[in-house]
Amino acid sequence: SAISLFVCFFVSSSVATLCHYCQSAISLFFCFL
Repeated sequence: SAISLFVCFFVSSSVATLCHYCQSAISLFFCFL
């Protein structure tokens, strides 16, 4: 749903501030949970 995608984007963006390099891997991980 749109909400799930928004949460996924927000989480991946937040994590990116801590680990810019692994943003893709982490975002994929959360998106597919």
